[in-house]
Formats: sequence, C-alpha cells, structure tokens
Amino acid sequence: MKATPALKPVWYILLTNWIHLVGFYVALYLTGIVMKLFGLNGAYDTWAWQLLHSLWTIPLLFFVYGLPIIGGFYLVLLFLDFVLFRFFSLKPWTILLLEWCIIVPIFIYWAFLYEYWAWIILSLSFLATQAFRNRWILKNGHDHQRLRTQLPPSYVVQSALTKKPSPAETIIALLPSAVPNR
Repeated sequence: MKATPALKPVWYILLTNWIHLVGFYVALYLTGIVMKLFGLNGAYDTWAWQLLHSLWTIPLLFFVYGLPIIGGFYLVLLFLDFVLFRFFSLKPWTILLLEWCIIVPIFIYWAFLYEYWAWIILSLSFLATQAFRNRWILKNGHDHQRLRTQLPPSYVVQSALTKKPSPAETIIALLPSAVPNR
C-alpha cells in the first residue's frame, strides 16, 4: 500500500510505536532484578532464574497472557496517533503526553484492581518511550508545522495555541482557485 504524500509523515510516526514493546521488556526485566536485590520476589526465584529465564519468560508473558492487552493498547495508540497527528496542529510532545494521559489511568486502575504493581512500572516505561518517540519524530523533521503544511486547510483543526484565520480567510481557503496561474 502506497501512502499519499500527506500521509507519509503520519505513517512514519505510526511506525515508531515498536519502541513501546522494547521499553516494556526492559522495564519488566530491570524490575525483576531490583525486586530480587531487595528480596521482594518469592523464595523460589534464584538469580539464574531471574537473569536467564526472564529473558524468554517476559516475551511469553506479553504474547500469551497479555496478547489481548497489548493488542488493545496498540489499537488505541495507533488510532490516537493517526487522529491527533493528522488533524490537530499540536507539538509532537503535547500529543504524545496527551496519549500517555489517556492510556495510563487504565494501567493504574489495573494495578490497584489486581494488586499487580508492574502496571505502574509499565506506565512509567510508556512515558519514557514516548519521550524517545518525541526525539525521533523531531530528529527526522516530522514536526507539527511540516504536517500542517501538507494538509489542505479544511482538514486542519486549529488549536487554541495557533492564530485562527478570519472568516474571510477560511472561505477563501476553501474555495477553488478562480485565478489562473501566471
């Protein structure tokens, strides 16, 4: 499927979401090590189990037990990325932080509901990976101004932070050009 020129920056932004899986993996692995250091793991956990077996049990946790959760997480995240980056003229960090604020309350709710505190660690990992995504998006020149200039004016929702056009400017922008190019 070939993306139109106006969608290329949005596709690039959508493709940066893989970093969340890496962040979740590293966060759970390091959390297991810290818990072992402080003796918070069960008595059956040995250092060999923690250091070696966790390398393959964490992906099993993700893709066997957590597949519906990860699937739902990515569907919501891809939807939010597409809508917010395509139709709103906010800075990338504002959009990424807004996504974090929308998704993280569910993680915190599950942490208290199931008394599984790794959800708090995963929410902090999600914030860290959003910061990495922001750097990549800005590094590759996919900022909000570039996204806005590739969209027709009728598709861009003006935010409260930008100058709103006058009604006459809006009408002129929506009308087809009546003046031939010279």
